[in-house]
Amino acid sequence: SFTPGDVAMFGGAVLRLGSMLEDTTLAISGSMEEVLHISALRAFFGLKPSASTGGSLVPATLRGDIELRNVSFTYPGVREPTLSDISLRIRPGETVALAGQNGAGKTTLVKVIARLYDPDQGQILLDGIDLREYDLPALHRRIAFLLQDSGRFEATVGENIAYGDWRRLIGDQMRLKELARLAGVDDMIERMPRGYETLVGQMFGEYDLSGGQWQRIALARAFARDAALLILDEPSSSLDARAEYQLVSRFRELASGRTTILISHQLSTVSLADRIIVLDRGRVVEEGTHQELLALTGHYATLYDLYQRQQRRRELPGRGEIADPTR
Repeated sequence: SFTPGDVAMFGGAVLRLGSMLEDTTLAISGSMEEVLHISALRAFFGLKPSASTGGSLVPATLRGDIELRNVSFTYPGVREPTLSDISLRIRPGETVALAGQNGAGKTTLVKVIARLYDPDQGQILLDGIDLREYDLPALHRRIAFLLQDSGRFEATVGENIAYGDWRRLIGDQMRLKELARLAGVDDMIERMPRGYETLVGQMFGEYDLSGGQWQRIALARAFARDAALLILDEPSSSLDARAEYQLVSRFRELASGRTTILISHQLSTVSLADRIIVLDRGRVVEEGTHQELLALTGHYATLYDLYQRQQRRRELPGRGEIADPTR
């Protein structure tokens, strides 16, 4: 008894109903996914800082004398400790490099020393005083920290450097130029449309920078702070060979007068340190100067041999080699 028109109307209604049900199902599943994100966001906002702020000591001056006594640290939800029973001493003004394979605990160690994390066991002393007795914001103002993923601020290039010590440096053009020279970015900045007043960044900037240029700006920002402790985590990771060589050549001048902890997979840079501490699976396995560790023919000597082989493979035929500062 159905007419062709009835069949056409019924078929169209079924198709529309199926489409509506499909859209409804997608909307419900999408809402459920968003609810999961909201719950994760609520959990994130509920987190508390791992390092307590209970200390009240505000240091007028710091010498940068660091001592670790049986320090261990394990990340939440992980069974194996990242750091295990580490004891070491870093003298004021000394440059110490941390060497080891990925996952050895180098970055975690410097974060614990900077009190971004508190150790599960053991004690860290700065100038003979437990880190937990210092006022945390005051302590962090005396530490300069350059991470592998450096900050990129939508501001002028001069402000990007001055953010290292904003109150002291903003408006001090002479000091900004000196820091840029030390970091090897002064020529680059002078070539920008408005020099130190050039806005940089992709969002609002009139001039964008490469990864290596951002890294050198971040390096200048780290040295801008009047810090007793300087921590450099892979400072040359985004630099080309020439920029890395310039950084290595100026390293002594840059680190002068500060206790410096350096992490780098470029062992030619590591070799410039006064002392090298070798980590493996969260433990200190070797310690000494570059030449002393090579003479041991142990863990560091193996890493250095692999590094030298890798450097030789990277050399292109007909290209001059940049001088190795360890030679």
